Amino acid sequence: MKEIYDRFAGFLQEENKTGAILYALELLENGSIEIPALYEKVLGPLLNAMHCPENDETCIWREHVRTSIVRAVVEVAYPYVIKAKQSTGFVSASSKVLVVCPTEEYHEIGARMAADFFELAGFPTTFVGANTPEKDILSAVKNLQPHYVAISVTNYYNLFKAKTVIDSILTQDPSIEVLLGGSAFRDPRHVECVRGRRVDRFADIVALAKEAH
Repeated sequence: MKEIYDRFAGFLQEENKTGAILYALELLENGSIEIPALYEKVLGPLLNAMHCPENDETCIWREHVRTSIVRAVVEVAYPYVIKAKQSTGFVSASSKVLVVCPTEEYHEIGARMAADFFELAGFPTTFVGANTPEKDILSAVKNLQPHYVAISVTNYYNLFKAKTVIDSILTQDPSIEVLLGGSAFRDPRHVECVRGRRVDRFADIVALAKEAH
């Protein structure tokens, strides 16, 4: 796994989108890596390793370029999500999942990966994405009638917005189970402040699928 991680790290350092995509497709096609490992052992840690040193004028835009490369890899991996899903034993056709990020939460790649994990585990999943206003989240809940709403928060400053929208969701439909993801919920105190269940790894989602099934 270290060799794969290092290869991807090199592609990001070089800002080589084509190389990263072709390498990911090669690995997935020949079975050298599966989607959960690609996301949890390679792409996720690479995203978390991105930090800007002080006085580096190029860091922000370079970080955005590298983030867009990771996003592209996730998108081209989706056919393999479908392929893997067809071979799993989890079929929870009635347990829909809605994946969202609250207002001003622009870090959505973790949520996008989580949406693929839900798909892999057999859940019909709708991914809305970053910076979704509360009224639109509530509209999606009303129209889609999901069993679960997964909310991803990376920026700690958005925890209050997450709490507000969770309260509104549960007021609108108390039967919904709220799932929490993103680095802001790694602190147990932040989980305790809202009404929800932390689901941060593919193994957690598999466990949830077994419960739903």
